[in-house]
Amino acid sequence: MPVIIDLFKKHSIKNAYFFGSVLTDKFNDESDLDILINFKPEITDPLLKGELMWDLQFAIEDTFHRNVDLLQESTPKNPYFIKELQETKELIYEQ
Repeated sequence: MPVIIDLFKKHSIKNAYFFGSVLTDKFNDESDLDILINFKPEITDPLLKGELMWDLQFAIEDTFHRNVDLLQESTPKNPYFIKELQETKELIYEQ
């Protein structure tokens, strides 16, 4: 996973987690990668965050040849989804 670590560093990611099917026995060749991220605290400009997110998503898709669902941890508002994320996410990167 060193490649994805380099991508996280390049895109100012503070920490990242897998969630969803990638953590289950249902993950297969057709599955996408569900990744939850947090930016470093100094990244506050919403436009910059958007650019970094899109670039990171495309870079991961190009690297792993899979669709990627990239989500900022602060984005979900549904309390049931938030609870599910908190209970199932798995840390894959932390700086």
